[in-house]
Amino acid sequence: MNHNYVHRISESEVKVTLKRMKSRKNVGPDAIPIEVWRCLREVGVKWLTNLFNKIWLTKKMPNEGRKSTLVPLYKNKSDI
Repeated sequence: MNHNYVHRISESEVKVTLKRMKSRKNVGPDAIPIEVWRCLREVGVKWLTNLFNKIWLTKKMPNEGRKSTLVPLYKNKSDI
């Protein structure tokens, strides 16, 4: 068993995830909506795959990627 093996994120995993993400949602600090990544197709998938693998292998997340704002919204369902 090779203990030095590190799972790399595959392009197919990124494609599946992009397909599963909901459209027309608020964007993060990068201000890039999911629809942009989908329009970029293979170029976007390759770019994201490389970025995610770099983060995964170096264990270093860019500071910009750590920022987000969560705003809970009441949708008139059950108790507030």
